[in-house]
Amino acid sequence: MVSRRVRFNIIFCLSLLAFTLSGCQSSKKSADKQVATLRVYMETSPAMGRGETVSICRSSPMLVYAERTPFLYEAHIESASIVTNTGGFSLHIELKREGSWLLEQYTSANPQKRLAIRTQFGKDPIHDRWLGAPLPSKPIRNGIITFTPDASWEETDQIVHGINAAVKQANK
Repeated sequence: MVSRRVRFNIIFCLSLLAFTLSGCQSSKKSADKQVATLRVYMETSPAMGRGETVSICRSSPMLVYAERTPFLYEAHIESASIVTNTGGFSLHIELKREGSWLLEQYTSANPQKRLAIRTQFGKDPIHDRWLGAPLPSKPIRNGIITFTPDASWEETDQIVHGINAAVKQANK
């Protein structure tokens, strides 16, 4: 009789441990499922008629006339990270080979035009925001976009984790 209780307690403890560990894994999986988008649009001339005016930066809005379709998106991204600098932090985007070629082509063909960068991130609610509009001084040939986003550190961290999760899912 004593052996049955011991056996029951061992089975109960093992099942409780398995249940607890599986709960931790499910919360980690839900965090990995939270993805973010990052789209890069080229500034264009209003005379072309193929764009729209967008407001970038919430504190001091800047109007940019950007193309309606992005030329870079998550499939072109290798990785995203936050880079700290003396004035704060920047969002660092490294592109894959095809993305690097597209970035070089667009920045070479459109000198003195801004890159309008848009993201969607978060779970409930989903934030849809224009993050920035960097103005490259020369064609970008190294496949890296680094700019200061119109977002807090926490939001930028969510964006970076979401982009990297989207890249990870796309590579599977």
